[in-house]
Amino acid sequence: MTKLPPHQRHSDTSVAAAKAVAPKFGKQTMSVLEVITKAKQGMTDLEGQEHMQMSGDSYRPCRVELTKKGYIEDSMERRLTKSKRKAVVWRVTDVGRNVMSPQLTLNFEEQL
Repeated sequence: MTKLPPHQRHSDTSVAAAKAVAPKFGKQTMSVLEVITKAKQGMTDLEGQEHMQMSGDSYRPCRVELTKKGYIEDSMERRLTKSKRKAVVWRVTDVGRNVMSPQLTLNFEEQL
C-alpha cells in the first residue's frame, strides 16, 4: 500500500483527499521545500500558500511532512498575519538544505 500524505485517519473525507493527492504529493512537497529554502527570512504557512498559489489544504500537509522529516523547523520567530495574529516562521534546516542543494544546483545549471 502506498504511504499517504498526512491526513486524519478517523475522517473518511480526509482519507479520500489524501488518496487523491498521493501521486503528486512528493512533487508538491519538494516544491514547498524549495520555496522555503529560497526564502532568506523564512516563511509562514500563509506566505507560502500565497507565493505558491496553493490552498492551505494542499500546503499544510506538505509542510507537516517536511517538519516530520526534519527538513524544516520552527525558527522561533513569529510574524503577524493580515488578521494581526502571530504565525510561525518556518525555515530550512541543514538536513533540508542538503536535500535541496543538488536540485537547486541542477536548476541553476539548466538555466545556463
